[in-house]
Amino acid sequence: MPTFRKLTPDEAAIVTGIGIRKVTEIEYDGYLRDFELGDYGEARLSPDEKRVTVMNRLKAAAQRCNPPLKLNFRRTSDETLLRFRVVADSDSIADVLEATVGSNTPPQRNGQLRKRS
Repeated sequence: MPTFRKLTPDEAAIVTGIGIRKVTEIEYDGYLRDFELGDYGEARLSPDEKRVTVMNRLKAAAQRCNPPLKLNFRRTSDETLLRFRVVADSDSIADVLEATVGSNTPPQRNGQLRKRS
């Protein structure tokens, strides 16, 4: 009778020919699979993970979603915690400002229009 065991992700990557980077992509895609627009999320980092690396991997996974998403990260005092909100990829600061201001006139300074040289 044969004996069975489940392979670790690293072992499976070697056997299937998928590189470790692709395995990481699949893992992060799975993290964001259940998120929708407007959802908030947080990730606890282990001591061996770098904050910037995890943020970049999450951003890349959000871009691979269909439709593409964008993550707005929130500041936290805890260095091992990442908080984010899921927004549509098309939501940019310019779009939000344009919707709120809705005017093409330049802003005034002390009651006068700004000089352009």
